Amino acid sequence: MPKKKIAYITNNIAPFRVMLLDELAKHAEVTLFYVHEIEAGVKAEYVKLRPVRTNLQSITELGLFQTFQMLKEMDMVFFDGYTGWEKMFLMSGMWITGRQYAISVDGIINHSNISLKQRLLDLIKSVALRKAEFVLSTNTPTDTYIQQLAPKAKIKRHIFSTLSQDDLKRIAVVDSDTIFDKYQIKKEEKNLLFVGKFVKEKGVSELLAFMKEQRAGTSIQLIMVGGTKEELSIFETDISSNIHIIPFLEKIDILELMRVVDVFVLPTYSDTWGLVIVEALSAGIPIVSTNRCNAALEFIKDGKNGYLMKELNKEELTSKLNEALKLNFAQVALYDRKLMENYHLEGAAKNIMDILEESHD
Repeated sequence: MPKKKIAYITNNIAPFRVMLLDELAKHAEVTLFYVHEIEAGVKAEYVKLRPVRTNLQSITELGLFQTFQMLKEMDMVFFDGYTGWEKMFLMSGMWITGRQYAISVDGIINHSNISLKQRLLDLIKSVALRKAEFVLSTNTPTDTYIQQLAPKAKIKRHIFSTLSQDDLKRIAVVDSDTIFDKYQIKKEEKNLLFVGKFVKEKGVSELLAFMKEQRAGTSIQLIMVGGTKEELSIFETDISSNIHIIPFLEKIDILELMRVVDVFVLPTYSDTWGLVIVEALSAGIPIVSTNRCNAALEFIKDGKNGYLMKELNKEELTSKLNEALKLNFAQVALYDRKLMENYHLEGAAKNIMDILEESHD
């Protein structure tokens, strides 16, 4: 039986897309159509991963007409969201000609404004969602948002992870002393970990304010991955000695580090999804995040595997971190292991193939 031909339309070649599509390409013939190689403002070293099994096609080089002709030969076309005029043009062509397509929605950011532009965009989204064969959604808040725009949309749950089963096996046994020595980090009694850009939107200012109060005789250390001391100095010129900065780490190195710290913290103001939350859950450690991160909203249960902040300020952050440090780490690891049992790349690819089979029955 010939393999299904699947197209995936996206704005940029993101590493997490490449990982999923390469896994999916074990089961189908997959082509990734992209507008830009790298998203504007993203450092090239963060997005250097390129597909091994997935075919690559540039929409910019092909042109929209030639791209659409190629899409007509596919068994299913997935659109990565609904923003970007190139995607909207191709999506319109699909529904006008009566061809099947699906939309993948990783998460949402609630817009407080109700401007004319936002209303027009919501109208376009509504039509796109209603015409789709089905919509892949990662979480309950996104389900609700989709249903508000298109009540009759066929929503299917989507597994959104960058971790393979081999990744999870590799971090099953990690020696903490070896990992701390590897990064020349002094192991403290309590070790917190933050992974992300050193920007205001990630709650860096509040995190530094918390650490500033831990200076005198503290046993708490914060490890920050994803930026430089110069970037951090925008928020605080006098950076505490109990903050250790690592500019960049590969995914597997982050996972190993997650396995040996006490709490993962992501005090974000806004995250469409939050892949680092999935990674921390897979590492089995307590998490402190906010109710503005969709992955955190979906998976974190207060008192079970971490805590969610409803208000992002130093006092709330301090309270939740102190509570998280009191959790039974063995029980957290057991809870997370059951929660994330099939939440990996192999599970995601199988899930998509199962949904395709159901839609064609």
